[in-house]
Amino acid sequence: MTRRERLGCLVPFLTFPLLLLGGCWFWEVKIHGLPRETKLADCTKDSLRFPLRCPSGSRFQLLLGVPEKPVDWDRPNAKPNQPPTFEGKVAFWQEGRIVHRIVISSRNARSCNWLKKYSLDGAYLLTWDAPDDLEKHLTPGRSYDVRVSFTHRPAPTTSLWLSWLTSYKQA
Repeated sequence: MTRRERLGCLVPFLTFPLLLLGGCWFWEVKIHGLPRETKLADCTKDSLRFPLRCPSGSRFQLLLGVPEKPVDWDRPNAKPNQPPTFEGKVAFWQEGRIVHRIVISSRNARSCNWLKKYSLDGAYLLTWDAPDDLEKHLTPGRSYDVRVSFTHRPAPTTSLWLSWLTSYKQA
């Protein structure tokens, strides 16, 4: 058997796994969507206010982004996966009324790696355990006035982010 014939026999064995892998990726993207995120604001003050145009998608989550090797001045002996200490409220306003309000706290934050591509070693989901999904209160395409008030602000190097899933057609 020549070298060309041997390589020809391998083509089906190599093609099938590649097609299967590509099909699985396409199915995952079609069913669950592509993850997207955008930075909303830097946590430089006890009170923040910024506009938000809700993107097309689903499964909205608020995150706290922390730069490399976070140091929490309140807890110098904190474990690496613990978020910096903070507490506050986030209110979504529209046409002069509150559409949704969320209490955020380091006690309820969950560690994640969703912001690694932005060189943020620490990222913490703020709304993962929230009883009401942001999805129920935010409408894609509509604009909101977001107001954040911290009773205990995280370090000024941290930032607020919005994450969501979008379909491959919207990407």
